[in-house]
Amino acid sequence: MKKKMVQWVMLLAVITVVSGSLSAQEEEGEAMGVNHLIYAYFSGTKKKPTDAEIDGFIASVLSDEYARSRNNEFEWRTLWTKGISLLNEGIAGFDASKVYSTMTRSSFSNYDFDKGGFAVGVTNSMSLSTRLGNFTTVLTNNGDFDFLKMTPEEGNAFIKLRTSEYTNSVNRDIVLVVNFKFADYSNKTFQDLIRNRSGYYVHALIQSVDVYYIGNVWDGDLHYVGKLSKK
Repeated sequence: MKKKMVQWVMLLAVITVVSGSLSAQEEEGEAMGVNHLIYAYFSGTKKKPTDAEIDGFIASVLSDEYARSRNNEFEWRTLWTKGISLLNEGIAGFDASKVYSTMTRSSFSNYDFDKGGFAVGVTNSMSLSTRLGNFTTVLTNNGDFDFLKMTPEEGNAFIKLRTSEYTNSVNRDIVLVVNFKFADYSNKTFQDLIRNRSGYYVHALIQSVDVYYIGNVWDGDLHYVGKLSKK
């Protein structure tokens, strides 16, 4: 689990680096940050943050200032006031209609000649560890985005592109940019999924999923492939 978390965080960092090179059509959402998760959670649950949660928020969102000020009660008092203000403003001004983006890894199946494309699995949850606690984004409509449509000619070209000239093996690993909106916390499907689970959970609905592959060892860049649809 820890290894997957590190990979997820690294991928999140990648989108920040490459997002400037994506076209307007491909770049649909703002890269999701820890602050967005925290605002979405408290906005959705209507819960009042505890002192411990405020401390965790400041440590997560204002980490540099936290490290400098935590042991100096005078500086900490100022930072505490700043942190409470930032958190309250973020919760009050949270915009549930905004589209956010995050990244995850996946792979594509063998070509489906009957349906014309590759099946792709999209996770129904993504977790991020913060100083406040572990936050999990639950994507309840992930099943609506599971297929990468291609003609047989396009599919063959893609397979050849991903085939190693040294081992003749096909690299089926891909990177997904998941564009989503935070959704209703009281949704029954979401509530059933998180029942009796500890931690912080937020509900989200996928708007679109962009597919990329990572280039060879010489460039390592993300290359756009297409969008996922329903199989």
